[in-house]
Amino acid sequence: MSIALCMIVKNEEKILPKAIESVRLIIDEMVIVDTGSTDKTMDTAKSYGAKVKSIEWNDNFAEARNVSIRNAKSDWILVLDADETIAKRDLDYVKELTYNDEYLGYVFTQRSYSNIKNVVGLQHSEGDGYGESKDYIGWTASQVTRLFRNVPEIHYDDSDYVHEDVGESIIRIGEDKIAHVDVPIHHFGRVIRSYEERLKWSGMYIRIGLKKLKDKIKANAPRRDLAIACHEIGNSYGFKGDMDKAIEYFKRSVDYDNKFRPSLSNLGKAYASKGNLDPGARYLQKALGIRDDDEVMADDYLVLAKIYFEKKEIMDKSVPALMRCLEFQPDNVEAKKILGVIEDTLMDILK
Repeated sequence: MSIALCMIVKNEEKILPKAIESVRLIIDEMVIVDTGSTDKTMDTAKSYGAKVKSIEWNDNFAEARNVSIRNAKSDWILVLDADETIAKRDLDYVKELTYNDEYLGYVFTQRSYSNIKNVVGLQHSEGDGYGESKDYIGWTASQVTRLFRNVPEIHYDDSDYVHEDVGESIIRIGEDKIAHVDVPIHHFGRVIRSYEERLKWSGMYIRIGLKKLKDKIKANAPRRDLAIACHEIGNSYGFKGDMDKAIEYFKRSVDYDNKFRPSLSNLGKAYASKGNLDPGARYLQKALGIRDDDEVMADDYLVLAKIYFEKKEIMDKSVPALMRCLEFQPDNVEAKKILGVIEDTLMDILK
């Protein structure tokens, strides 16, 4: 099956080659939408044989994404940003996924690398087996639909200006038509862009997110949609490092939908990052009470285990949470390290 790499870019001439080179062995076509570059980004894209489309930027990521996929002719679409790569070791598997007739799309884990220790939900890179992570303290995980069939029914929702994803359009076709796969998207935006650039991007995401929320409230959108909009704003504030504002919007999200698991999870992690252990544990428990049967829940169990470790509730609560984390991620280095500390402490007591 053929694969088209679809990207949206602006002033990415320095980093675009790395993204393209990372997947070049498995792609048959490239469609790159430029939203107003003033550097040599378009020349760089054309040098790789990409079909380049220029559009006027109107604060709508989903609209730009749709332009890219509408111009692709291949059987499948692979979406990457210019600051992302896929490891060479995973390429054959990604290609194999396109020959499975059972699914219309696949959810990958986006690893956003960081060298800041107190980032919410940070998972340590040590021993994870990927060379892409070796220069960074750790990464935070997001679930993103990045490989999907090129059919008209699958597209980005133009009302989702930011944090866009095609997953919802696949689920509307059938909940059993989308699958999670153990393939990381390596995202380097936090570590290769300057502090000023990161603040600029965060500010833009927040501005667009607030506009989106205002429009949805005005349109009497379903409460679930309002919860998602608040969640996205909370994520943007968290990325900026403003945990108080992040908590404010995660709370608003939960007020709109008290069973919206992503906001319950992030609210717990945000409280934990500020040292507010009791509300951190409470919201993580609520999140896990809604669903705890997927690998993406491993991080919730890890953060919960750390909270109980700090609260000295080790054997009755921290250890079970660590074991649950390892059920989903048997190679989770940080969970193993904490268990090792607990074991050493017990051995010292028994001596």
